[in-house]
Amino acid sequence: MPELTAAADLAASELDDALYYLRHDCEPCAQRYFDKARAHGATEAQIAAALAAAGRDGEGQGGG
Repeated sequence: MPELTAAADLAASELDDALYYLRHDCEPCAQRYFDKARAHGATEAQIAAALAAAGRDGEGQGGG
């Protein structure tokens, strides 16, 4: 199903961008990308993994 693959690719890209901004100390920027990733189907576990990769323990995760 191409739609699912495209959504998963978009979610992964948004998570990569969030990770970039976390590593550059822009939590509000990262949160926007986490929100976009969620909109494309990213799970909270994937977001937690990105936070862990940036050395954060779920801080600022927010969500809605």
